[in-house]
Amino acid sequence: MKKWISVKDRLPEPPRENIVFESVSFIVTDGKHVGVCDYQWGNGCGYPWSTWSSYGDFPRETITHWMKLQEES
Repeated sequence: MKKWISVKDRLPEPPRENIVFESVSFIVTDGKHVGVCDYQWGNGCGYPWSTWSSYGDFPRETITHWMKLQEES
């Protein structure tokens, strides 16, 4: 069974040096609702960055927990 990961504990994997831009969907919650949001990261700006997309099911600043959308193979 998948378990929720608190954004206070950790965020999805940090950007790798050779990635200019990548976006991966995750299941997220604000503590009341469950939805999907992309976590985006890269190095295309000359420095590593990462953030929740502003186009998810609810505002990124309200996300409290996340989990993988599907198991990696």
